[in-house]
Order: sequence, then C-alpha cells, then structure tokens
Amino acid sequence: MLKGNHFFGDEIGPDPNEFPNNVFSNKLPVGTKTVLHPNRYDPRRIDVIVYNWNKNDYVSVNLDNMIESGSNFTVHSVFDIWGEPVLKGKYQGSPLQLPMGTKPPPQPRGFPDAIEGDDFPGKTFEVFIVRSGGDLSSSVKNDLIANRNNQAFSVKLIRNTILKITNHGSPVTDGIEFTIHSLSGRVIAHRKTGSLPVRKSYEYQIPANIKNGMYICTLRAGDMVYSRPFTLGIIHQ
Repeated sequence: MLKGNHFFGDEIGPDPNEFPNNVFSNKLPVGTKTVLHPNRYDPRRIDVIVYNWNKNDYVSVNLDNMIESGSNFTVHSVFDIWGEPVLKGKYQGSPLQLPMGTKPPPQPRGFPDAIEGDDFPGKTFEVFIVRSGGDLSSSVKNDLIANRNNQAFSVKLIRNTILKITNHGSPVTDGIEFTIHSLSGRVIAHRKTGSLPVRKSYEYQIPANIKNGMYICTLRAGDMVYSRPFTLGIIHQ
C-alpha cells in the first residue's frame, strides 16, 4: 500500500483520491531539511542529504555526535567527489556551514549540454560526503591515484561478471576485505576474502542485479588501501 509519502507539484502521478494516506501539494515546502546517513562499512564516512527550499547560500549541519572533536575532516559534493573538497579543516564541535550549489553536475561524456536548466538543482538540493579522521589533507582523487600505484594487489574484471583479486606480494594475507561502490560512493557490495596467500587469487561473482556502468573496488589489507575502477559493459542474462 502506498502511504506516508509527500508529493509536490502538478498531479502527474498517483491520483490523490486513490491514495488518501499521503500528502499532496502544488507548492514546495519552505525552510531546510538535512538527512544524515552513516556508512556501515566505513565509520569515517557520513553521507549528508540537504533539502534547501529557501535557496540559502549555506546550510548548517550538526555532526556533533558523529565526528570526534579535533578530528580532521573533508566535505565533498557528490558532483565532484574526485576534486577538491568544498569544506575541510579540524572539527571543533560547531555545526558545519555547507555551501549550496557551488559544484555543477558532471555532464555525460560526449554530451556536454545534457544537464542544464531545471535539471540542475542549484541551491535547492545537494548531497555531500563527509570523511573524518587521519590525514585528509589531499583530495579523494589524489588518494586513489597513490593507492593505484601499489603493486601488491591487482583487481581485474574477467568474463564481464567476475572480479578477480590477486595477491602479488602483500605480507598481509588474512583479514583482507573489499568494497564495491558506485562513483557517487554508494556501497554495492562488501566481502571478506579470507586467507589470500601470495600469488593466489580470489574470484567474486558480481550479482546480476548490478547495472552496467563504472564502479570502484576498494581493497583493504592491514593499513594498506588499494582502489581500482572497473566497468561493467554487458547486460546480465
């Protein structure tokens, strides 16, 4: 049963008379709303969703119970997660003032004007990724490039449906785990390989419900983190 939802704008979907247990309005709300979503696999990461119907330049977000005071932090827009953060520093317990609408959405390759006009939410809506703890002075993109140069492991997509992880020389052979996430940072899968001796491989069958596209595989072995992009290019049968 469809209930507990809010619909705004012209009635182009469900008929209000058929779904009375919902709220329908032809006007947008006012004010701001933030939704905080901790990452179950990475305690240093928080996804922040901001609704900013007043189109304020900045929206205040309180992370006092989620980040330790004195910790380094960075904030990236999901429109530019490989670029420079929109905010960074040392957390002092005060609410963060997140800048709205400062990063335009990335255009699809080959279609430079695909997203424009009303397709760009501007200041009204944004999703941020907050990372805290450790040395976060460099951007996510630079961190991934540095990790990619590590030759201890390799990640390779074979037969378009299997991710093959090989240990080429890492002294850490136990407690190895990997995460597959989308370019926006959404976790798709998380697994532990078990023991993975040198010159041995682990093969992971990618679920058929994962859509074609580009993803990132992040591998953790002790203090070492290795990231590698891969692309799914066929439709699973």
